Amino acid sequence: MGIRSSAGDRRSQTESEVRAFYCGKFVAPKSNKYFDSINPATEETLAEIALANQADVDAAYQAAQKAFGAWSKLPGAERGSISIESRD
Repeated sequence: MGIRSSAGDRRSQTESEVRAFYCGKFVAPKSNKYFDSINPATEETLAEIALANQADVDAAYQAAQKAFGAWSKLPGAERGSISIESRD
């Protein structure tokens, strides 16, 4: 329980691990830290959630800012049905 560091950059996402999502993909948090999501009724760990730091927030913001121009010109019905890929 609590905040843990991952075992390096090669940590693979499992069903019980939730990574950060931006640029159209799930990515390991730049902090390499995760925290437990706990079921309050059973105290069972449900998932390990990525603990975003300032670098993660900045990267997500930059990705959103980059995608906004094209996305905002789409009709409302199409906005939720597209997949935006990283265009780095």
